[in-house]
Amino acid sequence: MIMKWFYLILFLLIKIGSDITSKEYGIQNKFWIWIIAMIGYIIATVLWLLSFKQGMSLSIAVPVTSVIFMIIAVLIGSIIYKESFSINHLFGLLFGLISVYLLTKMN
Repeated sequence: MIMKWFYLILFLLIKIGSDITSKEYGIQNKFWIWIIAMIGYIIATVLWLLSFKQGMSLSIAVPVTSVIFMIIAVLIGSIIYKESFSINHLFGLLFGLISVYLLTKMN
């Protein structure tokens, strides 16, 4: 039970790192950055598959990871890359947090 969440959390961390690396590739256009991003995506995909092998539910994993990616992408884009942030982003983040809570709430 713990391993499926371990793999999923590790997947999230590596995928987010790869997304940041991809953004840096878009800015710097250096091939070695692209290689690092691709290696990260491959490792993340293996971890994603291992989480399902350990019994992770698709109906929880996909929505939860999507919302977490959205929240982190908006925060990183706004804080690190100085991308625009609006009230709509704020509401999206709040509703995303609510959806993660509702999806993972134990009965």
